[in-house]
Amino acid sequence: MAGVLCAVTASLLASALLSWRHFEGRLLDEETIGGWNARLASQREELESLSGRAQADVLTVGQKLAGMEARLLRMEALGQRVSEMATLTDGEFRFDAPAAIGGPASQTAADSLISTDYLARIERLSRELRTREQEMGVLESLLASRRFQDEVAPSGRPVKRGWISSPYGRRVDPFNGRPAWHTGVDFAGKPGSDVIAVAGGVVAFTGERGGYGSLIEIQHGDGLATRYAHHQEVLVRAGDVVKKGQVIAKMGNTGRSTGHHVHFEVLKDGRLINPSRYIARRQ
Repeated sequence: MAGVLCAVTASLLASALLSWRHFEGRLLDEETIGGWNARLASQREELESLSGRAQADVLTVGQKLAGMEARLLRMEALGQRVSEMATLTDGEFRFDAPAAIGGPASQTAADSLISTDYLARIERLSRELRTREQEMGVLESLLASRRFQDEVAPSGRPVKRGWISSPYGRRVDPFNGRPAWHTGVDFAGKPGSDVIAVAGGVVAFTGERGGYGSLIEIQHGDGLATRYAHHQEVLVRAGDVVKKGQVIAKMGNTGRSTGHHVHFEVLKDGRLINPSRYIARRQ
């Protein structure tokens, strides 16, 4: 029995020794180790490449998003100006609030967006933003032009308080009692009350002129001009730019006048025309 046990033990030891030598030879083979090292190096390079591309993609997306955010801020400011120009009702269209959107929950798979090309989507949105910026700029220009036209178009009365004391057209001359043609509309009021410009423009003349007494003439462009006469005090001078509604003089009684009033005239291409249709317009 002892001999059998010794024989079995010797056999196991011999087998273990042979196996160890066999596997040691394969595991520690230089070619095998070199292959493993090469594969590890390749995987390390691939990982570094993927990490670099991911960082580059994140940087690119961040830069594009930053640019889009800046353009959105500019569009918000531009939209606010446009809404003010267009006199939209308060709350009717707000650029500083999120867009009103909604709807039932989508049944799209949760990971559907993961496979989307974000850079392509961002580039498309960027192009759409540029298009909207251009459209908004054109709209702003149109509204600004319309506002400018409203500013320089004569409308309303040249006084804040007063009444028409003599209309345009044929009348009896108050000094000689003969029929005469009145070239403007007279507005009577309190001495020293405000005389205002009925449109924006450039003051072309201030000073004394015959029966007008103290006179102001304002050029509004497109051949239109207005005159205001008989002032007690003139508050502007030639070359000044005035706005619609600006006080330009104090009502007086200078020149050929029977009392405190402002004589108001409108000229088109140097020819006196009836001011009544401009007076009837809303300020």
